[in-house]
Amino acid sequence: MLSERARRFLDQCERTTAVPTADAERILRAGDWPTAPAWLEFHDRYAGYVERIYRDAAVWGLVHEDSFWFGSRRAEVDQDEDEDGLFIYCAELHPAYGYRLDTTGRFLAYGQEASSFDVHVERLAVWREFTADHQTHKIVDQERLHDPEYRAELLARLGERPIPEASDSNFTWYADEETLVADDIRRGYLSSVLLRRS
Repeated sequence: MLSERARRFLDQCERTTAVPTADAERILRAGDWPTAPAWLEFHDRYAGYVERIYRDAAVWGLVHEDSFWFGSRRAEVDQDEDEDGLFIYCAELHPAYGYRLDTTGRFLAYGQEASSFDVHVERLAVWREFTADHQTHKIVDQERLHDPEYRAELLARLGERPIPEASDSNFTWYADEETLVADDIRRGYLSSVLLRRS
């Protein structure tokens, strides 16, 4: 179940007309692909929502009426090279972004992996809420983000403020009034840090 913050975020997102889930299921079957329940649930809940990514836009869904990248009313399913399993592209978006779901529903986008698409939505909502006043700046210095002392200092300060709905086995998200942090716990460094301007 999504948090109230995430529901507010979705209410603010544009949503286009989507291919019905029953049609998406038929398209998968016609391609001899599995109809993983997690895939169909994702499509049913999220198809047609538009996520803005800087100058690009991702239209969520497994198949689309008009698709520049994958072909109209066509699903793009592929074998995961690193694991023994299939994944499906889950947005009308340049494939380089890697917006995919595995058959369990795990979101596999490059650098944004999440245990589910719901967790991805929660993270987008946290980010949007924190940056809404446009009074933040992002730390882009990779040396600083990878500095163990800086990480320890920030996490010690924010340790009592994790955001459970935006956290999973990949990343723990923390926030207070001044700082938003995504900690890449698998790699042991900070993935993102946003600070409020003083």
